[in-house]
This record gives sequence, structure tokens and C-alpha cells, in this order.
Amino acid sequence: MKIEVVANKITIICYTIIAAVLSLAYLLEVANGHRTINYYIAFLLITLLPPAIGWACLRLDGSSQRIRYIVVAGYAIFYTFVLFTGNVASVYCYALPMLVVLPVYSDLKLTAAFNGYCAFINVFQVIVLAVSDQIDAQRLIDVKIQLAVILLVALFGIFVSKLTGDVHRYNHDQMLEEKRKVTDSLDDVLAISGRVIQATQTIKEKMNTFESTLHQTAEAMHSVHVGTSDASQTMRSQMEQTDAEMQQVLDRLAEVSDTIANGVAETKRSVEVGNQNIESLRDNISSSENVSNHLIMGMENLEAAAKKMNLIVETIQNVADQTTLLALNASIEAARAGEAGKGFAVVADEITNLANQTKSATVDITSLIHSVSDELTDVARTVVQFMDSSKKQGELAFQTIQSFHEISENTQKIDPQSEILGTSVSNLSQVNVHIADNLRNISSIMEDTVARASETHHSSEDNLSIVEEVSHLIGDLHKMADGMVD
Repeated sequence: MKIEVVANKITIICYTIIAAVLSLAYLLEVANGHRTINYYIAFLLITLLPPAIGWACLRLDGSSQRIRYIVVAGYAIFYTFVLFTGNVASVYCYALPMLVVLPVYSDLKLTAAFNGYCAFINVFQVIVLAVSDQIDAQRLIDVKIQLAVILLVALFGIFVSKLTGDVHRYNHDQMLEEKRKVTDSLDDVLAISGRVIQATQTIKEKMNTFESTLHQTAEAMHSVHVGTSDASQTMRSQMEQTDAEMQQVLDRLAEVSDTIANGVAETKRSVEVGNQNIESLRDNISSSENVSNHLIMGMENLEAAAKKMNLIVETIQNVADQTTLLALNASIEAARAGEAGKGFAVVADEITNLANQTKSATVDITSLIHSVSDELTDVARTVVQFMDSSKKQGELAFQTIQSFHEISENTQKIDPQSEILGTSVSNLSQVNVHIADNLRNISSIMEDTVARASETHHSSEDNLSIVEEVSHLIGDLHKMADGMVD
């Protein structure tokens, strides 16, 4: 409700109360015979008409300034009427209630005009009484009191109205200042809310991007985990199979070597009795030379195969070194998370390629082992042929002493080759041990990679849960900021 409406309503209520009280008082005077009925009717019209008009205006427009002027003008007419028609000196006091009520408007001009009119009309009444010689000694005292009271009340009313106006204006200025501060504060809050909305929107977009990246990282890590686990199991199975096959080949090579050594010993013992019939043994000697040459070629092929196996071992060693470095890189990339997940995918691909190379090298080793096995089979066959020829030479050795020397020389040639074969078998056994160790290292590295990939996958899932929770919180903050702006 506006202040003007409240002031008008208070003034009209006070005016109505004054009019009602005075109407009752004058009705008692009429009943006592001090006033006529015609006078009372005129009094009622002058007294009740202004507040009635004021109430009607209040209903139409409670904040209208016409109401205050109607009240002041009506009360001035009423006051003039009772002042000049009253039969007691105290009627001048009827101005006091309105002098008390008017400061509610905080209108200095209106208050000064009414107070000045009241003072003027009282002075004018005194002048009229003095001219008509109605002031005696007793009435003079009342007149002095009347003028003193009216003047003092008028002056104090003006002062109070001015003070009330100043206070009202000060309060109004303070309210405007507070309103300005509140408005500025609201503008600041709205500006901050706008920035918060923009910031939360940007953070929300970033978190959505980060969430998508984490989804991709988690999926990639899951794929790496599954692929690496499968590769590790395949590598372990291949290693066990290769180790078993290599051991079988080496066992067969050892048996062949022992057989050759035993054959050489038997040949030596046969040579001891070969001392006859040199002419019959010439063809057999030629055959023995061919067999010996074939045996030498087989042994050379065996040596070449062993060299190739050494190269393959070196390749496996290089692969193991590279796999170690890549596993280290994978661990570093896994610790970084975020965008580093893409780098880990590259490392995972490289690990897969190295695993494939290792598998290929294993296949080559198997192939070479088969080649060595074939060569050793040929050597065994050649040795058997040689032994058959040696037996024939032994049978003829009884007939010739010269054939003994030839056979002895051939036997001496075979003996060093048997030693070379034994050494080669021993070297192959050592190489097999190194290959098995390297494959175990590769398997261990692959298992460690699987474990780290699993840890990274779980970490990515945990980070994804945190990001989703933060996204929900940012969404709530964004809604709160929107609510503040609205």
C-alpha cells in the first residue's frame, strides 16, 4: 500500500472521529436547549459533508492529492463556523486535532497554510470581538490564552511538519540509495550468475568430452587386456610346445651322436682284423670314401643349420628387448590416463606386432629344427651305409693287410667328425636353454602387461564414475544459476 493512501485514510478517519464526537456534543446542547435545531442541521452539514466527500474520493482513488485539500478546506470552513458561532471561548481548541493530524502528509506548505489560517482566523475573531466591545477583563485573559495556544500550536505544527518532511525525505533518499545498492548487487549477482552459467556450460561440455574419452579409453584398455591375455596364453602354450619339441630333437641328436661314436668304435675294432685281400677291398674303399664325403656334407649342413638357429635366437633376444621397452612405455602411458590412452593404444599395437614376430621366430626355429632332424636322419642313413661297407671291408680285411691301413685312415677321418657332432649337439642344448629362458621372460612381460592393462581398465572405470558424478553436480549448479537469473 502506498504512503499517500495510508496518509489520506488516517486523515479521513481522524476527521470522521472529530466530526462524530462534535456532532454528539452539539446534539446534547440542542437537547439542553442551548442550540436550535436549525443550527444543528447547518452544523451537521458543515461538519459531516467534507469527510463524506473524502471517503468517496478515497474509494475512487486512494492516492489522490485532492483528498488532503478537501479535508483541509472542509475543516477550515467547519472551524470558521464554530469559531464565530460558538457560545464558549474554548471552541478555538477545535483546531488542535487537525493541527496534530496534518503532519502525516509531510507537506510543509499545506500544514503552514492551514496553521496560518487558524492563527489568522483566531486573530480576526479577537479583532471582531474587540471592535464589538465584547472583551471584558475576564475575556481578555481567555483571549490571550487563545492566541498564545493557537500561535504556539501553529508554529510547532509547522516545525513538526518540516521535521517530518525532512525525516521522510531522508528516509526516502535512504530507501532510494538502498534500492540502488540492492539493484547494483542484483546486477552483480546476475552478471556473476551469467558467468557461472557460461562456466558451468563450458565445464559441462568439457566433462562430456572427457567422459567420452574415458569411455573410449576404458573400451580400448579392455580390448588391450583381452588381446594381451590371449597373446600371453598363446605365447605360454607355444613356449611349452617348442621347449618339448626342442628337447625331443636334442635327445634324438644325442642318440645319433652316441650311435656314431659306437659305430666308429666298432669300425676301429673291425679295422684291427682287416689285414687281407686288398685287391678285393678297392671297390669297397671307393664306396667308403663316397660315404665319408656324404657324411661330411651332412655334418656341414648340420653346422649351417646350427648357425641359422643362433641367428634366430638373436632375433628372439632383440624382440625380448624391444618388448621390455614397450612394456615400460605402456606402464608410463597407463599412469597418465586421459588423452594418454591413445598413446597406450599405439604401444599395445607394437606389443602385438612383437608378439607376432616372436611367434614367427618360433615357427622358424621349429622349421630349422625339423631341417636339422632331416639332416641328422640323412647322416644316420649315411653312417649305416658306411657301417655296412665297413663290415664288408672287415670281412675282406682278413684277406689283405694293406686294406687295414686304408680303413684305418678313413676311420681317423670319421672320428673328428663325430666329436664335432657331439659338440654341436651340446651347443644346441645350450641354445635351447637360452631360448626357453627368453620365452619365459617374454611370457612374464606379457603377464605383467596384462596385469597393468587390467589395472588401467579398472582405473578408467573408476574415473568414469567420478566424471559422471561431477557432470551431475555441474548440471545441478547450472540449473541453480539459471534459477538465479530467472
